[in-house]
Amino acid sequence: MNRYLLIFFLLINLVSCSPWKNLKQSSDTIQPYPVIKFDDDLKLVYKASIDMYNKHFSGLFVFRQVPGHTTGYILFLSEVGLEFIRFKQNGTEVNLVQAAEAFRKKAIINTFKTFIETLIHETKKDNISILVNAEDKLSIVEKLPKNIYYYYYLSESNKVVKISRFKRNRLKYTIDIDYDKSTEFPKSINFAYNNIKVTIKLTLISNAE
Repeated sequence: MNRYLLIFFLLINLVSCSPWKNLKQSSDTIQPYPVIKFDDDLKLVYKASIDMYNKHFSGLFVFRQVPGHTTGYILFLSEVGLEFIRFKQNGTEVNLVQAAEAFRKKAIINTFKTFIETLIHETKKDNISILVNAEDKLSIVEKLPKNIYYYYYLSESNKVVKISRFKRNRLKYTIDIDYDKSTEFPKSINFAYNNIKVTIKLTLISNAE
């Protein structure tokens, strides 16, 4: 039943948006992997450029899971190592550990949490509907409570290259992801709200498994 509701949502409510036109249900059974998958000895370091609520920040954005640990952490720090904000990851949950004074505003903390939670989110098979367009490109829609929908654009190798979040039929934000053929990790991640001047731009500078 959920899948029929998803198709109705796409074809009726969003028909005016060109990426949503001419979609039909696919018989494929793929399920998208998280953009960032935490596992043993994960270490990703990105150069970050962040514009948030009329302030600009730059530095390093780190995703890390220490060998032997079941939880990970995400932190944003200056290029000289001054820590701005740190979150703890446990499964798909993200919780604030500490933040410098400039980052203690609720809006800033929630924006970082939203960004991180979307990157590590794991879809559930019962919540998704797989669609295909006229060019045979697959997309996935996930329906969550409170009329929230995630639309996943997939590459030819079925990697997630774009995520759009809608509440009802309104676009809230998008994340664009680009991959380097030499690594499974995203080489760039760009997050932007639809109607708020908030952007997070990450460029990969080092990775280790």
